Amino acid sequence: MSFRRSLDQREFIAGAAFLLFGISFSLIALHYPLGTAMRMGPGYFPVLLGLILSCIGVLIGISALRRRPIDDAPTTGAPFTWSSLRPALLISASVLLFAVAIESVGLALATFGVVAVSSLANRESRWPAVLASGIALSAMSVGIFAYGLRLPFRVTPF
Repeated sequence: MSFRRSLDQREFIAGAAFLLFGISFSLIALHYPLGTAMRMGPGYFPVLLGLILSCIGVLIGISALRRRPIDDAPTTGAPFTWSSLRPALLISASVLLFAVAIESVGLALATFGVVAVSSLANRESRWPAVLASGIALSAMSVGIFAYGLRLPFRVTPF
């Protein structure tokens, strides 16, 4: 049986978007002090997340090339629409928000902002659950990173 490659356009575009946003976030976050692994600066985590996002984008892009038998009927996926990128764009925007906001509003509000913006990616999310998750994750982030690890993050804007 012979095989041929086909390109899943939706996956390829999603992978390209992840790669583009990951690289962009990393480049923006490089303007903040990185610190070291033991004494992380405000840019360390956003750079790391941007690089991880970029790697995920490469993996998704590679998986868009599929090998399938020639005699198989082509798979019918939903056509590409810009709204199909909505979740990836909102998650990426939440990481960018964190990178931009952490120095000005502090770790607690930046973390809450990430939860709030990324929850918009799921149309079924409910605001009471988002509020509870945001408060819990903000408290855990402050407890772990600011007090437990004593990283030099501003906790609140006050």
